[in-house]
Amino acid sequence: MNKAERCREFARVMRWLVTHPEDKYKLIDYDEPYKAKDYLEIIRQLEEDSLEYLIPLILVVIPFNVEFGHALGRLTAEALIEQWERMGPEGFLRKLKALTEEEMHNPKPVSHRAKIKNKKERIHA
Repeated sequence: MNKAERCREFARVMRWLVTHPEDKYKLIDYDEPYKAKDYLEIIRQLEEDSLEYLIPLILVVIPFNVEFGHALGRLTAEALIEQWERMGPEGFLRKLKALTEEEMHNPKPVSHRAKIKNKKERIHA
């Protein structure tokens, strides 16, 4: 994507956020897990508006409810099976160990949500 395309896409996403305020808050207001139907609704809306690349925000940022968590767990298991079969046990385990080592040596910052949760726990302790 060149600079002009990125600028047009930025404007398109901003227009979407302004014209879909309820959906916008579903992407950024994630104190509590949503109902399964809410996850499906926002995913369908993003697909309908050709904004599928925003769907990973739901998977990474928003806490899962039981149904959505189970569905994502099943999808993850299926993807792991596919990778196991594609890479073979040795390749899969080599990749898993390498990624684990990488994560151990490159600590990630604490999320904003975790900071808020820790602060609330200290206040109520």
